[in-house]
Amino acid sequence: MRILYLSSLLFTISIFLFSQKSEASTIVDTTNTYSYEEMVADIKLLQKTYPDLIQYESIGKSEFNRDIMAIKVGKGEETTLINGSHHAREWLSTMIVMEMIESYAKAYNSNSLVGSYYAKDMLDEISISFVPMVNPDGVTLQQRGLEAFPKSHHAKLLAMNGGKRDFTRWKANAMGIDLNRQYPANWNSPTEEKKPSYMGYKGIRPFQAKEVIALRDFTFKIKPKISVAYHTSGRVLYWHFHNKKINYARDFRLADQFSKTTGYRLMKPETNPTGKGYTDWFIQQFGLPGFTPELSYSVGERHVPVAVFPEEWNRNKTIGLWLLAESYDLKYPTKNIKPFQESVTVAENVYAYSKPSFLGRKNEKVNATQTTQAFENYGNWYHIETALGKRWVYLPYELKTFPERTFLDVAKSQWAFTSIKNMKDLGWMNGISATHFGVNNGLTREQLAVILVRALKLPIQIPEQPSFDDIPTTHWAYSAIETAKANQLMNGVNPTTFGKGRTVTREQIAAILARISKKTPTTNEANPFNDVDATHWAYQEILLMKELGIFKGVNGAFNPGEKLTRGQLAGVLDTLNRDYPEFFVYLNNEEAEEEVPAP
Repeated sequence: MRILYLSSLLFTISIFLFSQKSEASTIVDTTNTYSYEEMVADIKLLQKTYPDLIQYESIGKSEFNRDIMAIKVGKGEETTLINGSHHAREWLSTMIVMEMIESYAKAYNSNSLVGSYYAKDMLDEISISFVPMVNPDGVTLQQRGLEAFPKSHHAKLLAMNGGKRDFTRWKANAMGIDLNRQYPANWNSPTEEKKPSYMGYKGIRPFQAKEVIALRDFTFKIKPKISVAYHTSGRVLYWHFHNKKINYARDFRLADQFSKTTGYRLMKPETNPTGKGYTDWFIQQFGLPGFTPELSYSVGERHVPVAVFPEEWNRNKTIGLWLLAESYDLKYPTKNIKPFQESVTVAENVYAYSKPSFLGRKNEKVNATQTTQAFENYGNWYHIETALGKRWVYLPYELKTFPERTFLDVAKSQWAFTSIKNMKDLGWMNGISATHFGVNNGLTREQLAVILVRALKLPIQIPEQPSFDDIPTTHWAYSAIETAKANQLMNGVNPTTFGKGRTVTREQIAAILARISKKTPTTNEANPFNDVDATHWAYQEILLMKELGIFKGVNGAFNPGEKLTRGQLAGVLDTLNRDYPEFFVYLNNEEAEEEVPAP
C-alpha cells in the first residue's frame, strides 16, 4: 500500500514537472553543450512555432558544407545584425543568440515586456537578423573531434592542433583560418601565426574563408544600422576601431549604455588596434556602431562552462531589443511628422510613448475602444489625446480604425477624400474591398464601363451574343460593357477585342468624357498643354476638358499616356457632378433598369 502511494505521488510530481516545462514551451536547451545539429533543428522548430514572425535561410556553406544559418525575427526591415561563434570554442555565444530569438518571439506572442522593451511594437515595425554560428565546422570539431570530419583531413587537423587529439582549445575554422582575423580592417598589421593553426592565422588574403564571405555578403545585403559579434571570454566590451570623430559621441553613448546594462568593462580606444575582426570591419566599412562583447569570466584556452549561461543571459537578455530600438532611430533620424486632424479608434490596449521612438515607451497604457483625436502622424505612429494628456502610440493596421473615413486607406487629408466619399454615397464607385478604396490603383477598362453606366443611369443591355471575344457572357462586367458599347461610350481596342484588364489612360478618359458631354471646345488653342498639340489624336477632347476645368495638368503637362487612378476618376466625376449636373443625363434616363455589378 505504501509502495502504491509512493508510486502515485511520484507520478503526480512527474506530471506537474512536465506541465511546468510544457507551459514554458522552451525549445532552446541552454543546459548542455549546444551543437550545430541542435541549432539547425531548433531554428526549424522556432520557425514552425512562430511562422508569422520568424524566417530563416542559409546564407552560405562552410568549408565542409555545413549551412551558415541566418534568422530574421520581425515583420519589417532588418536594422540590427547579431552574430555568434566566429570562434569554435566560443559556442556559448550561439546559445545566447538562440535564446534571444526564442525569448523575443515568446514576448511578441504574449504581448509581454523584455526588461523595459515591448517586443510586439518593435517587431511589427522592424526586424533583427541573427547569424548564431558563423563557424559551424570549427564548433563541431571543438565539440566532437576528428570523428566529425573525413579521415583524409585528420592529419592536417592534428598538425594544426600541435599533434593533440583534444580540440578543446580550437578557435579557427576546419581549415585552420581564424575567422575573426579574416577582415580587411588593418589587414597588414603583424600576426604571430604564419600558417594554418588552431587559432590566430589570418589566411593569405581578406575574405578567403567561405564562412566570412557569407557573413560579409549578408551584411551588405541587409545593411544593418548596428551590429554585434558575440565572443567569449572576459566580460569586456570592444566598440572602437578608428571611429570617425563625427560618430564618436554617438558610438560612445551606445557603448557606455551597453557596458552599464551588461556590467562588461568598456575597453579604451587603442592607437594601433590589431584589427582584422568583424566589428573592426563593420565600423570602418559602414561608419556605424559595432560591438564585440566577451561573455563570461575569463577561462583561458577552452570553452566557457555551460553553468555560466544564466548569469550571462541575465546580463544580455535586453541587448537585442535595446539595439533594435536604437537602430530604428538611426535608420530614421529625422522623422517626417505630419499634421493629422482626425479621430482614431484604438482596437486594443496599447503602450503610450513620449515620442515616435521605441525608446520612448512610458509605463502607461491607452485603453482599447477609445476614440480620440489625433494631432500628428508618422507612419504607424499617432500623437493622440489621452486621459493623461497627449501621447504617441504605435498602431499597426489591425490596431486602429478611423470613424470619419469611408475607406481606411483614404485619410481626411487625402486630396480626394470628399470626392471618394461622394462617389460612394452616390453608389457610383465602391472600394476594391469592403475597407479599401485603392486611391492610387489604376482603373481597368471594364471597371470604367461599370462606373460610367451606373453614373449615367443607362438602361442595361444584355445581348445573347457577346460583342467582344475577350468578354464572354459569363464575365462579371458583361452587361455594363455591352451597355457602354450600345450607347457609344466605349468601343473595343479593335472590332473584336474590348481590351480586358488594360489600364485606362488620361487621354482615353478625356476622349470618353468629351463624347458623353456632346460638346466641342470653343477655342483653337494650339498647345493646351506642353505635351499635347493639335497633332495629338485626342487634341479636341483634351482641349475641351481643359476649358471645362476638369483637367488642369501638372506643371503645364497633361501626361496623356499616364494611367488614370481610381482617386483621379473620383475627383473628375465629382467635379462634373457639381459643376455640370446635366452631364449625367446622357439619354434623359432617370433610373437604370437593372443593378450594375460593382467594379
